[in-house]
Amino acid sequence: MKADEVRRIQSRFIAPCCWHENLSVHDSPIAAQLRAEVESLAARGESDRQIVDRFVSQYGERILAEPRGWPLLILTLTPILVLFITLAFLIAYLRRRPHRIPSPPGSRLSAGNRSRMTRLLIAAVFLLGLSWELRIA
Repeated sequence: MKADEVRRIQSRFIAPCCWHENLSVHDSPIAAQLRAEVESLAARGESDRQIVDRFVSQYGERILAEPRGWPLLILTLTPILVLFITLAFLIAYLRRRPHRIPSPPGSRLSAGNRSRMTRLLIAAVFLLGLSWELRIA
């Protein structure tokens, strides 16, 4: 078996010393031992499936970097299902909420507040332009 194929098989496992890093890149004595074991099993002619089954029987399903069967299906479908449920609730909420209620007469800005708002907007535009010029310079 080629070195690339052996490395691909090794990458299917998680290092059992810490259960956080891929076996093919983890730097620990047990990871080195397991990499050597995968190489020897591959050199003897065992298939990928046989090597995976041997490690799973020895360490359990937790050794697999990517779960197989139902756990993989659940991990794949759960985020999609949550997204669709969230969208359904959002659509239902948006359809049920009252439409925009017109503001009562007389609630518009007074002349003084309107001029104050205009000055604030002009100052904000000026400051944004100034910060943009300073960023370019």
